Amino acid sequence: MRKFRIARRLFPFLIVLSGFTYLLFSFVPLLVPEGFYDVSQSPVPAEMIIMLGGDLRQRLPKAISLYENGFAVHVIISGADSGQTETLKKAIPSDRLQVEPDATSTWENAILSRPLLAAILKPGDTVLLVTDAWHTRRSLACFRKACPQYRFVPVAADTISGPYFDSKKVRRREFAALLLYVFKYQIAPWQS
Repeated sequence: MRKFRIARRLFPFLIVLSGFTYLLFSFVPLLVPEGFYDVSQSPVPAEMIIMLGGDLRQRLPKAISLYENGFAVHVIISGADSGQTETLKKAIPSDRLQVEPDATSTWENAILSRPLLAAILKPGDTVLLVTDAWHTRRSLACFRKACPQYRFVPVAADTISGPYFDSKKVRRREFAALLLYVFKYQIAPWQS
């Protein structure tokens, strides 16, 4: 009988909580302007390029282009599969390329790249982060948190309005990911 009373008291609370959660993840992300997620900058001369794994249709050519145009002499590919690594090995000499194959999230990209950065860079050095435009804010926040001794410049491999970019879907997903990362990893995505 006591369990029934507790359940009856909790039921309205759970209904309100579910409604709030639905609103939070369905509509609030759409109130955030599309441009909020894109904090990319023009590339600058740097000591290192880090290309984040994932959807590499545009990231891979961008990282290769930056390297070939002399923006940096070292490249890290973080969270890539063997096919992506082979493509990079054809364009970048092996003594200039480092592969971090284990990352499965943006936070892991930052944490697992840290020893590779430390082996080559000194504090204050500049690193170009190559990722999608909508992913630049979260990736920048993760790398700043994990490796505060370096200067990170996010470089978009695409624009925020390409054939891949489904505005509502990406904005909802990125909003949820940012919220999760703020609480789980204490990143500060509002500092662009």
